[in-house]
Amino acid sequence: MNSSSQPTTRHRPRVVVIGLDGVAFSFLRGQIAAGNLPTLAQLATDGELREAVSVQPPVSSVAWASFLTARNPGKHGIFGFVDRRPRTFDLYIPTASDLRAQTIWEILSRQGRRICSINVPLTYPPQPVNGIIVGDFLAPTLEGATYPPDLAQKLAAAGYTLDADPILAHEDLNRFTDEVFRVLAARVRAALDLLRSEPWDVFMLHIMETDRINHFLWRQFEENHPRYRERLLDFYRAVDAAVGQIAQAAGDDAVLLVLSDHGFCTARKAVFLNTWLVEAGWLRLRTPQGSRPSPADMSEDSRAYCLDPSRLYLRVAGREPGGFLHLGPEYDTARDELAEALLSMCDPDDGKPVIRAVYRREELYRGVCFDQAPDLVADPYEGYDLRGRLGMAHTFDPHQPQTGMHQFRDAFWLLRGAKFADDATPSITDGGATLLALAGADLPRDLDGIPRAT
Repeated sequence: MNSSSQPTTRHRPRVVVIGLDGVAFSFLRGQIAAGNLPTLAQLATDGELREAVSVQPPVSSVAWASFLTARNPGKHGIFGFVDRRPRTFDLYIPTASDLRAQTIWEILSRQGRRICSINVPLTYPPQPVNGIIVGDFLAPTLEGATYPPDLAQKLAAAGYTLDADPILAHEDLNRFTDEVFRVLAARVRAALDLLRSEPWDVFMLHIMETDRINHFLWRQFEENHPRYRERLLDFYRAVDAAVGQIAQAAGDDAVLLVLSDHGFCTARKAVFLNTWLVEAGWLRLRTPQGSRPSPADMSEDSRAYCLDPSRLYLRVAGREPGGFLHLGPEYDTARDELAEALLSMCDPDDGKPVIRAVYRREELYRGVCFDQAPDLVADPYEGYDLRGRLGMAHTFDPHQPQTGMHQFRDAFWLLRGAKFADDATPSITDGGATLLALAGADLPRDLDGIPRAT
């Protein structure tokens, strides 16, 4: 399977990264203590396990774009799983084609390192690199998702699947969990094959299936469901074994970084922020509630709207179609008013506050894509799953199929073969910069991520 490339530079450090999407630090630490994850327990003993944080909002595509570029969304241009084309209400799902910053794979390739990247979000469509890329879950098919292109045929013949089908979880949880196990096994087989057959300096495997199963079994796990608690633990035992296989195949001389992009917790209630905006008088829709309207269906006097999961935009003149709020005092007053209203939102059942913090765009973002950034980002208290879907009848809904939700806190890093450089809490944006530093690469000056290990 060897593709033409520059020879691997053996005197430089070799680095293996395993991304476990959505795995919580508290969960990992608890299951290590319970004896359920022996491989990760040994790696933590040999190295160091540390809590980490994500990005705002803690969406996988935004987080991994920040990892891949070591830059904030204001520089790489990915603000959510769904974004809006400038000066329109046209919505789209960002892919690697929409990244506005160079990736760590480009940097490493230019500096003579050979890379192998498998399933990392925001790597489809794959870019030409010194090495191999297998694209992510955003690819519609495996064909066209790999570099070099002929790798797709071999992966398909081996049963490789880009993603588990989350639709199954809405139909049959047993079939869904079977699917997640199958997809994980095929992904690990392909990773081990490439790890052993291809020369590499930096190798990265991303496992999305942890996020998939967390979304649909997390509450059942925490509430000791008689079947699904053990089913989730069995899956994590399989992940633990996979990490051990990758680490063993890579060899003791390779630096190993295992990390997640965000934490996870039980989703107690979905909170539909656009419905709240309607009720609070900020938004009015020309289509009836309960249909599937889009931002284009706002009335001309609407002042604000939300995009998934928690990004709020004011109707700014010259930025949105029909925008009428002008930057300056008028904009500042409206934004402050909306932020205060969000912070005052309470759960109607018990009066508890819903929103922990509201961030203004300049607190989170800077760079050439700043004008595309949301005006406000809401950070909820644990259990309140903020959503941007329009047309919902009620703001709060406890009856959602997804029983687990992302959170900004409680991600993790596990490092073996290197030392943390300081006591700071690492972020997913630091991950890309740390990988570059561990590989001995020269770091660009405009990175936002900070190398956290040496």
